[in-house]
Amino acid sequence: MVYRPKKRKSQSSAFDRIVSLVNYRERCTKELFNRLVKQEKFTIEEFNDAIKLAKDYNLVNDERYAEFYIRDKFEQYRGSYLIEKHLSSMGIKADLDIIKSMEEDKAYEYIVSHKPRSKDIYHGSLRKLISRGYPSDIAIKVTNKYIDNLL
Repeated sequence: MVYRPKKRKSQSSAFDRIVSLVNYRERCTKELFNRLVKQEKFTIEEFNDAIKLAKDYNLVNDERYAEFYIRDKFEQYRGSYLIEKHLSSMGIKADLDIIKSMEEDKAYEYIVSHKPRSKDIYHGSLRKLISRGYPSDIAIKVTNKYIDNLL
């Protein structure tokens, strides 16, 4: 067996890799950094050059990623706490006031369509909502409303 060293990855191949990843779905800068530098072993300089070029072409935009992520996860019945936690781990500050105003209705919609299976309906509903990332005050309000409508 002959050992063949891998070809040196250049800025253009890092940029090509960013383009292929972004074509699949929206990505943020930190997610691309983790993928290219930590997993695929591009150098930091190659990544910085490629990400600068991608931002110049508006292929990577953290604000657009945050808007997309918020909309997507909110439609999947995720709460603001979980969404905010993910975005802050990606280094993105986002305005969640838009979904916080609709969060109580979305939580109620979720608990009605996904009824708790436990014998203790109150605590089962509460656990279900908190595990989906809804703040505890909203989870308590929605659970009380759900229990009142059952009786």
